[in-house]
Amino acid sequence: MASPIAPKNLDVLETSRDSISQGTKGSAGDSAPISLLSVVRLREAPGEEQRRSYQPHGSKHLSLAQAINLIDAVNYAREIGRPLVAHATIHWSGTVAFDDPDGKRFAKVREGLHKWLLRGGVVGGLTCVWCRECKAHTDIVHCHLLFHLPAEYRSGARFLQTEAALFRLVGRHGGGILGKFAVRLVIHRDPDGLYLIKGGDRHVWEHFRIRKEWRKSQGIIHGKRCGTTENIGPARRAAWGKSSGVWPEMPRPRQRVCLEGGLKLDLSRLRHQGGVRPGAKVGPYAIRWTNTYTGEEIASGSITANMEGQFQGWFRIQLGNLDQWIDLIPRPRHFGGRQWYFECPATYRRCSVLWMPPGAHHFCSRQAWGRRVAYTSQFLDADNRAHRGKAKIKARLMADLDPDEWDLPPKPKRMHWRTYDRYIKRYEAYEETLCEGIPELLAKLGLK
Repeated sequence: MASPIAPKNLDVLETSRDSISQGTKGSAGDSAPISLLSVVRLREAPGEEQRRSYQPHGSKHLSLAQAINLIDAVNYAREIGRPLVAHATIHWSGTVAFDDPDGKRFAKVREGLHKWLLRGGVVGGLTCVWCRECKAHTDIVHCHLLFHLPAEYRSGARFLQTEAALFRLVGRHGGGILGKFAVRLVIHRDPDGLYLIKGGDRHVWEHFRIRKEWRKSQGIIHGKRCGTTENIGPARRAAWGKSSGVWPEMPRPRQRVCLEGGLKLDLSRLRHQGGVRPGAKVGPYAIRWTNTYTGEEIASGSITANMEGQFQGWFRIQLGNLDQWIDLIPRPRHFGGRQWYFECPATYRRCSVLWMPPGAHHFCSRQAWGRRVAYTSQFLDADNRAHRGKAKIKARLMADLDPDEWDLPPKPKRMHWRTYDRYIKRYEAYEETLCEGIPELLAKLGLK
């Protein structure tokens, strides 16, 4: 009787092990065949082969291009009014999962924080830069997240809510929290982002002059090592014309634009108009800018202000693509009460007036714009300054009178005589300046 032969699977490629004789084993009369299994890895279709996005053995350090991208994003966020002031450090060794080798847990935490901020009314959700590091002697990953928090979230109950939200997210995706050291949230005054790029190589250290005590290897990281959110990423910065910390629309250092040609925020005037109210939250409140001479509307937007806090408030302006948050700081007066000031987003100095010159995309103090701007009077000679001064005094005193009938209008109602006398002295000083320039003008024209 012929011995049975095992059926041959024609769908599986034959290997060298399949050519082994299917002979008998064991006793002399045992003729049962022995199946030899062969595992063959099927090749993927040409179009289905997946591309490697990261180095298979991990990255040892940040490249110079990655470091520049992070720092440019931090500077850009500051200039559009969303400074990255909140620094969260997540130690996965403080969770049940104990590690995040591929960065997927950290990605879920960022996604959850983005949704939580949106639910809290933060426009745009999460605006951040981040990096992943690990100590060379442990190989356990920890993460740094530098993100924007509005002024009302940086202290008090809102800050504690943000910290609790981070603990919940890390605990949810890390399997549970083992200790408080798992999450640490700190608010910085004006972070420059250099701490996040300390994991670079010597080229990064020398380019950004990283502190010597920070110049240590931050281990091998698998997957993405650093990144930014899209709203401050390279594409968004290029769309806004941002490169290397200079706005191309703004003039070069030796060219200046007229400061009054842009938009102005005067806190004292806003208070008189009801746009802000000390001790209360006001808004949204419509605001519009018009041409002083023609009355034509230049721009319009909305503002919201909160002056309920004892030590800090916030001011928000929405104008087209601009959505800028500005801190408000109160200072005690000598005879009681408090005087409120803007905190300049660039210089962090107190000021009552903020400017957005032509070509700029955010409001800052006059000192922040430096020599790139100048007042209208700086473009005029003595005679033109005198004409402009007379016109301003006349507009201040005119009220409802006909401007063609009056060179110097009478005192308006409810104006003190002392104030009116001061305007008259200034008006006469401008007249004297114009009279002194008449002989020079006649000499230029060849008349005597």
